Amino acid sequence: MYEAIASVYDQWMKHMDYAVIHGRLLELLGGDPRDRRVLDVCTGTGTIPIELARAGALVIGLDQAAGMIEIAEKKIRQADVGDRVSIRRCNVVGDDDWPEGPFDLILCVGDSVNYFDADELQRFVDRSSRALSAAGTLYFDVNSAHKLCEVFGNSVYAEELDDCSYIWLNRLAGDRATIDFDITIFKQESELPDCWTRHTEHHTQY
Repeated sequence: MYEAIASVYDQWMKHMDYAVIHGRLLELLGGDPRDRRVLDVCTGTGTIPIELARAGALVIGLDQAAGMIEIAEKKIRQADVGDRVSIRRCNVVGDDDWPEGPFDLILCVGDSVNYFDADELQRFVDRSSRALSAAGTLYFDVNSAHKLCEVFGNSVYAEELDDCSYIWLNRLAGDRATIDFDITIFKQESELPDCWTRHTEHHTQY
């Protein structure tokens, strides 16, 4: 997942109020993030780690999608914060080792925990507990059951962006415990503007 989406992810997330999230994270770090250690799980394209690094924090980002990591690393170089941010490829709920703690803050935002089943969620919480400092904080958000079942439900979304278009098909399971997203993306090729490529991804949230 998130390989085809990686190149359009930042466009999709323009609605995300990163300033509010950043402000909340600074509060959790006592208002002074300088040299505080932060672990960003499912870091995506690195937007949050970059802003925390600019504020003085030391951040490690974890993600499984190579496409996301490639974009995050490019953004980190452009922001010139490579001395305070590093990105690692990691299956955060698999057998891959997490970086050694302790961390003052562990975060996982953008509804990433909705991709964890019950056992994976337990593993994520257990790993976070072991990696946090004594006064550390675990911060995450979720898509609510109401949003997934009543807002998304069985529906289809489509949108045309600057250099891509997508069709997003939602299918709610009969027991309403999971929802499947079948996403088809049409991306315009930069070197061949009349050429569009089709990519598909399947996602499941709990």
